[in-house]
This record gives sequence, C-alpha cells and structure tokens, in this order.
Amino acid sequence: MGLASRVLMENKKNLGAYLGLFDFVNENKIKVKDLHHPVDLANNINNLKQEKVQLEYDLDTLMDEKKWYEKELDEIKRKYLQNSLKTICVFKYVSLSATVV
Repeated sequence: MGLASRVLMENKKNLGAYLGLFDFVNENKIKVKDLHHPVDLANNINNLKQEKVQLEYDLDTLMDEKKWYEKELDEIKRKYLQNSLKTICVFKYVSLSATVV
C-alpha cells in the first residue's frame, strides 16, 4: 500500500484518472501483473519518440554539414579551374613568344 499511496499523493491533480483506472481494473478482473506489459510498451514508445527526435536532429545536422562540404568543394573546383586557365594562358603566351623569336 505504501507505493500506491505515494503515487496517489504525488499525483493529487490526476486522482480522477487513477480512480477511473482502478474502476476499470476491478470491473474487468484485470490482474496487476497484466498491467506491467502495457506500461512497459508505453515507456518504450516514449523512449522511441525521444530517439526519433534525436535522429531527426542528427539528420538535420548532417544535411547542414553536407551542404557546407558541397560549397567548399565547389569553391576548391572553382579555384582549381582558375589556376588551370591561368597556367594554360601563360603556357600559350610563352610558346607563342618562343615561335616569334
């Protein structure tokens, strides 16, 4: 009785819900041990919801990182192409100068 009284005292505002649950249990001849499984399932649902929120956050973070890396890669490609074009232009200028002389 100690655990039940402590739970009821902690949840004074929800006494109607607890009394409704006790009435349901008494009317349907449900044993207390039969209630453990649904309670465990409810706890599992809450844990899965928290895990889902964390996974969604992780996914958002990874997508942001992906966008950042794509921008960095585009910047590197752009710089590489600019340097390549400069090198080609200098090479053509040098080869043209050599043929003129």
